[in-house]
Amino acid sequence: MLPIKTSPAADRDIDEQYDFLVVNAGLDKAVLFLEAVEETFQRLSVMPKIGSRPEFASSRFRNLRWWPIKDFGSVLIFYVENKNYIYILRVLHRSRDIESILSSKN
Repeated sequence: MLPIKTSPAADRDIDEQYDFLVVNAGLDKAVLFLEAVEETFQRLSVMPKIGSRPEFASSRFRNLRWWPIKDFGSVLIFYVENKNYIYILRVLHRSRDIESILSSKN
């Protein structure tokens, strides 16, 4: 089992998705989202290779993997694994321009 570390951008992504759900689906659904994020992180910590590799044009993403959040399949976790931990880069809705977001410096 590998520890999970999240980037500041991933933390913001989770907060933004939570806020969106509070407004658009209610507090109960938003809380379920946070629980699903934790459960999915736990699963990745045990089985880090479960994630798929995105098919991006840039070779700089060759070590990147993605996996959907349990029960929120449109929200994807983008991460890299090394021998010491799993680093969560972003948590993004699949409808977004993911390659562009990941390529940006922000």
